[in-house]
Amino acid sequence: MKKLIIALLLTGSAVLQAAQYSEAEINALMSKSEGDLVAWLQQEGKSHTEITKYYLNAAEQTHMLHQYSVAKVLYKKALQRKDLQDKMLAYLPLLSMNVQAENWPEASRLYQEAEAYLKANPKLLTKDTQERLTIFKMQIAKKPSSQQERESVEFPHNTQMVFWHDLKQYLVNKNYEQAFKMIEGQDYSGKDINLQILADIIYTGAKKPRPSLYCKKDYDLYSDSHESSYSMKLCGVLLGIQAGKKISEKEFSELKNLIKLRYPENLYLEQVARDLATRK
Repeated sequence: MKKLIIALLLTGSAVLQAAQYSEAEINALMSKSEGDLVAWLQQEGKSHTEITKYYLNAAEQTHMLHQYSVAKVLYKKALQRKDLQDKMLAYLPLLSMNVQAENWPEASRLYQEAEAYLKANPKLLTKDTQERLTIFKMQIAKKPSSQQERESVEFPHNTQMVFWHDLKQYLVNKNYEQAFKMIEGQDYSGKDINLQILADIIYTGAKKPRPSLYCKKDYDLYSDSHESSYSMKLCGVLLGIQAGKKISEKEFSELKNLIKLRYPENLYLEQVARDLATRK
């Protein structure tokens, strides 16, 4: 069984589907010695670089499954490989996990390593990587130790794109707890309706109930827009979920069509709404 799992992990470069492997199987892969992997690869006639792909794929797999302690070990194994061509593939997720866990000493150490690595390998410094590192640097410097301090942390304008990109990825991957950590303590009353709905989605997914959804005020005020505005339609779906109602396929179809008509880049929200409606 272990050899079969290793073979599957080492075949191709695509990230594997998280549902295919149990935590026990992935942990077994993590604990397999590199010597055994080398022997197996030689037997299969594969390059030694496949070991690095194995570590990265397994790390990303466990990261997606929210098995962060396992993912950290696997990413660190990948970092130790001399044939890893871009160490930022490991540094960035390691930084993210340690910042989210508020492990500031480790986050600071990783940031310094990543910064030194990029200075030695400037061609690997992309705009996206720089923006992410800017966020990490700011968060490490702030080191918010209380909820009040967390609320005071403001993101510079040039990092907003990265912030919302990461938030979207958490929603797409149904990682509502991590998304909640990104907005925790912020008040969205009086904010743009689309921001309010995102907050409502996150609160609902993370099972952090509020007395009333942020979007309800506008939903009640603009009753004539319930069937013509995707934000109002989505708010109605969220209100139905909050009330324990079953959302019909017709409602999801109408929501999808409204989003597709004006904001196709937000189609993921229809899938997120479906997921929330099926959660218990």
